[in-house]
Amino acid sequence: METGTYEKGIESDGGRPVFRSSSHEDVGVEEVDIGFKDISSSATPNIYVGKRNFIHQLMDVALMMANVSQLKTLLVSDRGDYFYLLLTFICLSISLQVIFTICMLVIWSIERKLEKTTTETATTSTSITAHVHTILSATEERQRVIADRLDKVGNVLVLFIIVSNVFVTGFGV
Repeated sequence: METGTYEKGIESDGGRPVFRSSSHEDVGVEEVDIGFKDISSSATPNIYVGKRNFIHQLMDVALMMANVSQLKTLLVSDRGDYFYLLLTFICLSISLQVIFTICMLVIWSIERKLEKTTTETATTSTSITAHVHTILSATEERQRVIADRLDKVGNVLVLFIIVSNVFVTGFGV
């Protein structure tokens, strides 16, 4: 096992921790601890993130299909002791999934608009006045705040979706 130290703020690595080997045979060798990749600073999209998002979307569709199947099974079966409770939780789960999808579409739209504005601002000439740039910056900041809040709402919605599906599974269809 190699001993060494982690240092933060090295000028060549953008502030990420760097492992400096203290063994004599590896003098001058540095290993950069990249941690999680910041995809917002990357010019090319991260393939792993794209695959992960695609799989996540497939899981969302599968959950929606399972909820619709549970609803169908519940409606055609005899009305047992927990019929209305299960009906409520299944409908709640489906409704929250639809609201979550709408939130994610709005966030996606805002991010695309911000990305487009950023690229347009970078390609325009330097003759743009400071006042127009300030107005764009304030609008962009407002949109980023909205996207951030919608993301937090989305996280809460996912929590409620999970809880409602746990109750559906617990009481059985």
